[in-house]
Order: sequence, then C-alpha cells, then structure tokens
Amino acid sequence: MKRFFYMLLCTLALSVPCHAASPYRIHVMQVSDVKPYEHAYEGFIEGLADLGMTEGRDFIITRHIIDADVDSNLWEKLMILRKIKKTAAEIADARPDLVLTLGTPTTKYAKSRIIEAGIPLVFSIVYDPTVVGAVSMEKSGPGFTGASIYIDPYNILQIAKQCFPEIKKMGIIHSSDDNSVAFVEETKLKATKLGMTIVNAEVNKYDDIDPVARKMIAEGVDAFGIPADTYYVIRDKIAARTLAKITMEKKIPTIIFHAEAEKGSLIAIGCEFKAVGSLSAQQAHKILTGNVKPEDLPISYQDKLVILIDPEALKAYGRTTLPDGVLQLARPL
Repeated sequence: MKRFFYMLLCTLALSVPCHAASPYRIHVMQVSDVKPYEHAYEGFIEGLADLGMTEGRDFIITRHIIDADVDSNLWEKLMILRKIKKTAAEIADARPDLVLTLGTPTTKYAKSRIIEAGIPLVFSIVYDPTVVGAVSMEKSGPGFTGASIYIDPYNILQIAKQCFPEIKKMGIIHSSDDNSVAFVEETKLKATKLGMTIVNAEVNKYDDIDPVARKMIAEGVDAFGIPADTYYVIRDKIAARTLAKITMEKKIPTIIFHAEAEKGSLIAIGCEFKAVGSLSAQQAHKILTGNVKPEDLPISYQDKLVILIDPEALKAYGRTTLPDGVLQLARPL
C-alpha cells in the first residue's frame, strides 16, 4: 500500500507543470510616459508571453514612470536626474529579480546603482549602447545587456534617396535627447557618401518647430528627417503635426527614421519599438530562467528594416509610385 501511494505521489508530481516557487519580480523604469516607451513595454510583455511566461503567474511587474516636465529648465532637469537616482536606489533596496530600463537617460543614470546591488539589468530603446556604458555596439558590460534601436542611418538614407532622388540637403530638427544627438552626428557623416548634406538644428523640448523649419527651407533644405526623439511625441505630437503641414504645403518629402508612424506620414524607415521591446524580453527570459549572466548576452538589434508608406499621403505630395524594390518591402500605414 505504501508503495502504491509513493508511486501515486510521484505520478502527480510529474504531471504538475514546473514553475518558479514564486513569480519573478521585474521592475520597469522610465522617464516620461510617451508612446515609444509604451510600445517597447507592450513588446516586452508580449515577448515574455510568447516564451510561455504569464504575467501574475510567472512574473510580476512593478512599473516606475518618472514624470518629466517637457518645459524643464536646467534646475528641473537636475531634479529629474535626482529622481532617477532616487528611484534606482529604491529599486535596488527592493531586490527584484531583474530590472528593465526604457530609454537612454534612465539606463545611463540608473544602471550603476542597480548593478551594484547585484540585480541584472536589461535596457531597451537605446540608440548607442556605448553611451550607457557598453563595451561596444555589440558587447554589453558587467551586470547588464539590452536591445538597441540602432539601424545604420546609411541604409535608411539609401532607401530615401531611391524614393526621392532629388534630395540634396536634408534638415533634421532635434532636441538634446541623447539618442537624437548620437543619431544626427553619425547621419551627417554617412550622408556625404550619398552626395547629401545634413543640416541640423537643436531645439528645446517646448520650442515651436514652425520658424526653425521655415528658416531651413529658406536656406535650401529640400527634405526633412525625423529621428527617434521625444520632441516629436510629447504635447500631442504638435511638432510632428506642424512639420507635416509645412512639408505638405511646400511639397518637401519627410522621412521618419523609425517605423513608428501614423496615417498621413509619407514614409517611415527603421525599427519598430515594440519589436525592440520583444528582443529585451528574450534576453530577460534567458537571464531569469536560464541562469545566464547579462554580460554573456550580446546586445540585440532588429534584424531588418521596416518600411511603412501611406499611399494617400504620397499622392497628396505628388508622387504616385515608388521604386519596385521599395514597394516590395513596404507595407501600408
């Protein structure tokens, strides 16, 4: 009889799915509540679900969104930096199993405190990983890894040139956002290989884009590029909407340097933030369930360009078609 009960218990034990003794605790940290971060967060949750992890059963999320005033002066920016470090210290004291940081500023200023506490960190929505302390664009560093939104701007400019061969001088209006500054610096160098010149103007997050854009047009800019910059998504996307109105009025093409666009956008080329969030989820899964050290995981990148077009916007611009090679890869908005 004892043997029978022993065998029964073994059978029941083997039939029960194996889960962690308790759900993994994941803390998510970001500055400001904007769409790119929200999309990356959604991709992270969906990515874990695709790997068989259910929220509530296998992991519990605690999210920290630091409010950032878009009209911040220098003092307020210093206060935001202080909030990042304070939140990082609180997370370190909570001792979660893993921390996800969204964006370059959060990763850059929160990373050390969290890693020092022995907590693995995974980042997402970072353009240049070396800015946040990575050894190189491919290799992370002790205690952390992540997924980057980097795509070689030369490849994007090449497609833009195929679609609009008349482009000679492109204007890029951007904020002091770390991602944008790094992107513009590299794009200026890569554009010369295609016979293009990049003219850039740095603005504050609350500045009106209208006079800056019109000044660039008066100085000979014949196209605009929109980088992954929070300047274009805050305040109900007023900068993006204003620039779209001006460029349509002047029949000047605008290329969005990431695959996050809405109806009415001419063409968007780059990576999808939700897909990048999913790549971070794959790294987190390996760290949590595979006992893998973050530094042993290379930095992840989306493996292909995504091209989005709006046929109606192209028609309004005066362009009825695009090269076949682009159309075969593109999908409509």
